[in-house]
Amino acid sequence: MDKIQDLKDPSSFGAWAMRIVYSKSLDAIRENNRNRRKQEHLANESPIETEVYEDNSQLKMEVLKAIRSLSDHHQMVVKLFYVEDYSLKQISDTLNISIGTAKSRLFHAREHLKLILKNTKDKY
Repeated sequence: MDKIQDLKDPSSFGAWAMRIVYSKSLDAIRENNRNRRKQEHLANESPIETEVYEDNSQLKMEVLKAIRSLSDHHQMVVKLFYVEDYSLKQISDTLNISIGTAKSRLFHAREHLKLILKNTKDKY
């Protein structure tokens, strides 16, 4: 039951309300777990060593250049995820692709960026 007007028996209101609280609590716990896993994943990824760059503007230029070298669909997913702060679900809805495809494109874009930036770093 989603709507109170659909509630047939007023004596079951307590159970109905508790079910809503239970479901919303589970949603909040899942969201917290997703955020925690995302933060752990980002913490485990090897950071770009910035000491090889003279300043942050040079690093930004290299990252932008690397992103521009990606295919259009990889660029779009990177922009939506990192710049626009879209969730994978929002990306999949926006681009009319499955969530799995959005995850895959983001993964491959990251891997490609890592290779490009590592090669760039090796030049310095």
